[in-house]
Amino acid sequence: MLPDANNNKKTKKPLPFWAKVLINCGLMIVAAIFIFWLSTYFLDFWTHHGDSVQVPDVKGLHYDKACELLESQDFEVVLQDSVYEDGVAPGTVVDQNPMDSTNVKPGRVIYLTVNAFYPRTVMLPVLTDISVRQARTTLEGLGIKNIAIREVESEYKDLVFGVYYNGKRVTPGTRVPLTARIVLEVGAGIPDEVIAVDSVPEETVVEDTPSEEPAAAHSSNPEPQPAAGHDEPDMFD
Repeated sequence: MLPDANNNKKTKKPLPFWAKVLINCGLMIVAAIFIFWLSTYFLDFWTHHGDSVQVPDVKGLHYDKACELLESQDFEVVLQDSVYEDGVAPGTVVDQNPMDSTNVKPGRVIYLTVNAFYPRTVMLPVLTDISVRQARTTLEGLGIKNIAIREVESEYKDLVFGVYYNGKRVTPGTRVPLTARIVLEVGAGIPDEVIAVDSVPEETVVEDTPSEEPAAAHSSNPEPQPAAGHDEPDMFD
């Protein structure tokens, strides 16, 4: 019989456990290095690492013109806020963030603040039956700076009786612009009375009034008394 060929082949021994562990660890390290390199490459590509551009100055431009200029340079534009400034055309850019000439990444978001078409308004709180000082502080806290005082006759000095805007009396809850001129009607109080006093008071002279004596004592023609022993004649004799 021919010898069995399979018996002549050497049987391969399985790798020991520690060798398998080393091989797996090596493969994991190589895969981790490859993933780190790949992520770094794509991160630099995505964030434009090393690339920068300058932000143009768009303050003073109308919002539409500012958007057109920024978007032409691959910037994104976000309207952040609006304010109201006298003497500035509505819709004009009054502030930007980041500021002009700042080096930023391409595609950076630029936040713009524009001048509002109408002034910002606030709601008036209760301003009557309080002191003028407290009312003024409240208005200034709301942002209203143009405040006038009109005094009226009243015994309650510095007490606010009414609030007026554009010549009309307004009530709590009325919305007025921050540029409004608010007139507070305030009590003037009662002026102190000035009493004139002479430096040397005059002496008062009291004259004595003579008392009246009985009429009989002061009569100039006393009636004659009849003589003793003589009877008065009888008129009917």
